[in-house]
Amino acid sequence: MLSGEVTLENGTHTVYSVTVSELNDNNGVTALDIQGMSITSIKDKVVLTFFNKGTEVEQFTITHSTEHCSCGKLSWIIRFQDKTFMVRFANEKSVQECKDVLSELQKIEKRSKFRERTEESSATQYFQFYGYLSQQQNMLQDYVRTSTFQRAILDNHGDFQGKVVLDVGAGSGILSFFAVQAGAKHVYAVEGSNMADHCRDLIKNNKYQDKITVIHGMIEEVELPEEVDTIVSEPMGTCCTTRGCWRRISTQGNG
Repeated sequence: MLSGEVTLENGTHTVYSVTVSELNDNNGVTALDIQGMSITSIKDKVVLTFFNKGTEVEQFTITHSTEHCSCGKLSWIIRFQDKTFMVRFANEKSVQECKDVLSELQKIEKRSKFRERTEESSATQYFQFYGYLSQQQNMLQDYVRTSTFQRAILDNHGDFQGKVVLDVGAGSGILSFFAVQAGAKHVYAVEGSNMADHCRDLIKNNKYQDKITVIHGMIEEVELPEEVDTIVSEPMGTCCTTRGCWRRISTQGNG
């Protein structure tokens, strides 16, 4: 089957002539009855489709976290949740074209809802503001605020004991520290500003590296290593919820 185009119900795809094998955990290799492959965007999703004689055989959704790598000049390995494939192309040009398409489509997929609804200048100003140590200091020195959060977490230790916790907009990491005090098994502290670097230093200096992991990025875009049991956040601005944290957190869940 030569590289070309095939028309299906959901559009026209550029199909690359390939041979495909499935790899398993025991180093086994199983050749599949597949002759073509395409990568394209369908209904706001990036998908990889395998074909045999123009008929769709199997389809997978690709995200910005999908793992893939080159294997020699003509082969390519891509891993999904429960399957890993080795794809061998007919020539080096097809390999590069396919990787370029994947790279561009993954950039589109990675564009979060936060970026879609927020002007870039506003987002930059927001994260710069909370990236200043002076702003974190002002919040930490608000004794009523900080002690109330600590008391709320410690008084509800049943929601933290042995649990995996997510701290959204961690800042200095103070809520993450409180969660550990309450017995959290592990805390993932997500922070979008450069305060994430200072948060890592505080965790290291307090020897909590095995308990708290800092993830630098926006909550809409990061990938957590595992599911969490409890979420903590400080969403209050000058008008209670002006920072929009509840809306941002809600985009991550099913409810």
